[in-house]
Amino acid sequence: MTELCEVVITAPDPEWLFRLTRALVADGLCASAHNFTPVLTVYRWQGQIHERTEGRASLHTRAELVSRIVDRVRAEGHPYQVPGISARPVPAMSAMLMSGSLPGPEMLHLCPHSQ
Repeated sequence: MTELCEVVITAPDPEWLFRLTRALVADGLCASAHNFTPVLTVYRWQGQIHERTEGRASLHTRAELVSRIVDRVRAEGHPYQVPGISARPVPAMSAMLMSGSLPGPEMLHLCPHSQ
């Protein structure tokens, strides 16, 4: 079964993140990208608590494309020493896709690099 997943990326520059996610969709590495801004982030880094306004993007893609997305984010110059990227499977979406409850061919063809 095709495993679909959500990839979440955060970055300090929402415009940079939007351009990146648009390119990822255009290049077929994800089917869609939802960009949110501003997002108030609280995190621990080097022993201190930080607060920052960032952009956040949620991508829908195939699991086998996640490593290529991570590589692309790094290659495009993500400004953080440790880029804010996480991925999680969406088993319910994968099951609905396979059962015909979602528009399967459209989702599969939006990520052509994995075919």
